[in-house]
Amino acid sequence: MDKVLIDELEENSLFHFTHQSNIEKISTQGLKPVIGENAFGIEETPKIFFSKGELGIIKVTEVWLRWLMNRIYGPNDRLGIYKNLPQEERTNRISEWSKEFLSGEYKNDKAKKEKLFEYFYTYLKERRYLVLDIEDQKEYDSNAVDENKVNLKKQDYIYSAFAKIMYGEFSNMETSVMDDWNMHTKSNIEVPRNKIKQVTLKDGKDDMLSIVLYLYDKYKNMEHSKFLLDDFVEYAKKKEILKEMINEEGCKDDQNNNSRIY
Repeated sequence: MDKVLIDELEENSLFHFTHQSNIEKISTQGLKPVIGENAFGIEETPKIFFSKGELGIIKVTEVWLRWLMNRIYGPNDRLGIYKNLPQEERTNRISEWSKEFLSGEYKNDKAKKEKLFEYFYTYLKERRYLVLDIEDQKEYDSNAVDENKVNLKKQDYIYSAFAKIMYGEFSNMETSVMDDWNMHTKSNIEVPRNKIKQVTLKDGKDDMLSIVLYLYDKYKNMEHSKFLLDDFVEYAKKKEILKEMINEEGCKDDQNNNSRIY
């Protein structure tokens, strides 16, 4: 699969992320529309999702952080935190989390954020960004409906309140039209391999984490309320620095061992 520098792309390029293990298959077969595990019960037909523009990447990263945090500490129990708890304690813990999330206090919970960030760091490291060369009104419709927004109107107040927090202030919840960070192709539309390139940075890094960190720095002066992403970036940068220090120490040890051998 061809690669392209993110700085060489047009302003409103369309970005799709996928696990690194899918790259080889996509490079030969293209992208196939699916109803992913996170979309069961929401999406009615298979689609390919993407974000528009670099700011779309920033937005969808913040949404995923909020969404994953609720998946970890809510009833889904994504990481099995409540697995061995008695039912009553499990119910109480989930209820406490609901209050914390709806009040916004989750942003200040250092212990919960630490666990979330540890998981999300690996999640991003294992994924890659692709840029799709598809056209509005052909492969997708920029005025298409976000089926999750439609579904929200059928749900109770609590469900809707959770969704509005996860969608964030950069989503227009007054309309059912999809937002620029959460767009999709028309139903059952495939994207052929010749319309897909893998996104990379000038230093050769192409993992999703490196791209998110790069774009965060690029747009760090944008006006926004307190994001989980702000704290995650601080966490990730410290972890990257620590890894570099460990690698440097490892290289020094190897050099010393080699000098002893010769």
